[in-house]
Amino acid sequence: MNTFNFQRFLNVARWDIAINRTFYTRMFVLVAAISLLPVLAKYLLALWTIIAMHGSRDAYIAMNAVDDISTLASMTNLLLPLMLTVMMGYMFHNLVTRQGRINELTLPSTNMERFLWHVCLIVGGGLLTGLISILMADLLHVLLGWAILRQTSFQSYTLLVFQSYTEAWTFFKSFTSLGLLTALIVIVSSLINYSLFALGSAWRYRYSIAYTLLYMFAASLIFSVVMGFVVSAVVNRFDGFFELIESLAPISGTAVASVFLALELVVLAFIWWLTYRLYCRAQITTRRNP
Repeated sequence: MNTFNFQRFLNVARWDIAINRTFYTRMFVLVAAISLLPVLAKYLLALWTIIAMHGSRDAYIAMNAVDDISTLASMTNLLLPLMLTVMMGYMFHNLVTRQGRINELTLPSTNMERFLWHVCLIVGGGLLTGLISILMADLLHVLLGWAILRQTSFQSYTLLVFQSYTEAWTFFKSFTSLGLLTALIVIVSSLINYSLFALGSAWRYRYSIAYTLLYMFAASLIFSVVMGFVVSAVVNRFDGFFELIESLAPISGTAVASVFLALELVVLAFIWWLTYRLYCRAQITTRRNP
């Protein structure tokens, strides 16, 4: 079985969902709870304040006439990327136990079919879970606002969550080609950070998130030290920082951004290639994963 077969891919999906239904359900509930928590906190605080004001709901409504939930949306924007990171760290959760490795590695399917299913489930399923949880938070915001504060008009929680991303994209695009390249660099940098947790999941099955964070910290520390020596040597070569800046002045900012983006894409492709190679080399028992 060296070729990709869509029917076998679907069989892997059915098997995985059937075996890990409880795990995926808990993950969905956790993401939904994190999205609902800011909304619940807002209205529980409002209810507590009304009780403290001796049930004077009209007075509270007069003090908070505007339905402002921008702070809640900002909290969600901080929490959901964190949850997506955790999901990436659990991409190959089937391999955590020895029996789980036996079950998965003996499936009548190719490595590519199993690998693609895990990627599609975590990336696609993670984004879909985030979207559904935001919509649920939006609905809860409307229901609690109507029931507790008698609101009849509401801000869209969903639109506020995604507004920051659209505003950032519009901001970068306003700077023409260099701004667009900068936006792409930021996006690819985020994808690299997420992908490192998938790589960590393929490298160490247990406590992969902790190991990945440790490796990332060590790598960033080494990179910072090396770059410090490199920059120091280059500055000394040009007899000072300002002479170095003058030597780089003729170089186009768009050209530099293009080269940097190309390097990022190469790094991203290498990370996923290495992740796949490590998954293909998975064994029942190794020193790294006993």
